[in-house]
Amino acid sequence: MEASRTDNMNNKKIIFRRIAFVLILAVLLCAFDYASYKGPLRSYINKVANLNGSRYGYDEVAPVISFMSEQDGSTKLILGDSVANQLFDGVLYDNPDFRICPVNRAITFAGQYILIKEYLKNHPDATDVYIAFYSGTLASDIDPQLSYQYIAMPFIIHGYGEDLDPLVMGKLKKTYGSFFLKPAVLDYINESGLNRALYLNAVTKINEKFTETKETSVISDVSIDYLKQIYALCSENGVNVHLVSTPLCDIPSRRSECDEIRKIFAKTGLDELYPDYCDSFIFCDSSMFMDEVHFAPEYKNRETLNPYIRQMISGLLGSD
Repeated sequence: MEASRTDNMNNKKIIFRRIAFVLILAVLLCAFDYASYKGPLRSYINKVANLNGSRYGYDEVAPVISFMSEQDGSTKLILGDSVANQLFDGVLYDNPDFRICPVNRAITFAGQYILIKEYLKNHPDATDVYIAFYSGTLASDIDPQLSYQYIAMPFIIHGYGEDLDPLVMGKLKKTYGSFFLKPAVLDYINESGLNRALYLNAVTKINEKFTETKETSVISDVSIDYLKQIYALCSENGVNVHLVSTPLCDIPSRRSECDEIRKIFAKTGLDELYPDYCDSFIFCDSSMFMDEVHFAPEYKNRETLNPYIRQMISGLLGSD
C-alpha cells in the first residue's frame, strides 16, 4: 500500500512537472513572439529568422494612402496598376497639375476606390480622375497570397475598413477569418516578420488544400461592383472619371480577353459609365514585353513611353 501511494505521488509530480514545463515553454514562446513585434530584439529576431525582408504590399500601399491625403494644387489624379507605374515612372514631378501614383493590381478596384475617395476629400477643386491599367487587372479579386498585405493590412489598419463593402469583406473573412481582420491583429502580424511569415504561409497552405479550382472571369465581381461605386463617387463630387488601357501585348489570348471585356461591359452597363475604355486598347509588338504584361527593360525609357502616354490620353501631359 505504501509503495502504491509513493508511485501515485511520483506520477503526480511527473504530471505537474510536465504541465509546468509546457506552461514555461508557452510563456517563453509568447515572449519571443511579442519580442518579434516590439522591443529592442525585434530586428535581431527577424534577422536571425531570415524574416527581415520588405513587407510587400503594405509597404507599397501605405505611403500612397498618405500621399493621397496631402493637399496640393493638383486637380487631376492618375492611378493604376504596376504597368501604369512603369509607364508614368519619371513624370511624377514634371506635371504639378497631376498627382500620379499608380500602385499594383493586387489592391483591386476596391483599393482604387479608397485612394480616389481620400484624394477627392483633400482636393475639392479636382476635375478629373484617370485609372490606367492593362486589361488583366479587371480580373483582380480577393487573393489568398496577396490580399492580406495589399488590401486588409493597409486599408483596415489605416481606418478604411468601412469602405470595403460586404462583397469584399465577405471574401476577406472567408479567406482569412474575422479575427485576423481586426485592426489590432493586423498590426501585430504586420509588424512582426515572424508572425507575418507564419500566418501567411498557413493561409496559403490552407487555401491550396480547400479552395476549388474554378474558371475566372476576365472581369471580377469586385471590379464590376467598385467601378460602379467609383463612377458614383466621382459624379457626386463633380469629377470626370476615365478608364484608360495601357499598351497591351499583341497576342491572341490578350485580344480574346479584350473582346470578352467589351461584351461584359455592354452586359453590365459599364460601357455607359466608361464609354471610351474599350476604344482605348493599344496593341504593341510582343517583343516590347518581358512577361506579356510588363515592359522589357530596354523599352522603359521616356522616349519610348511618352508617345504611348499621348496616344492613351490626348493632351493629358502636354507635349513633353
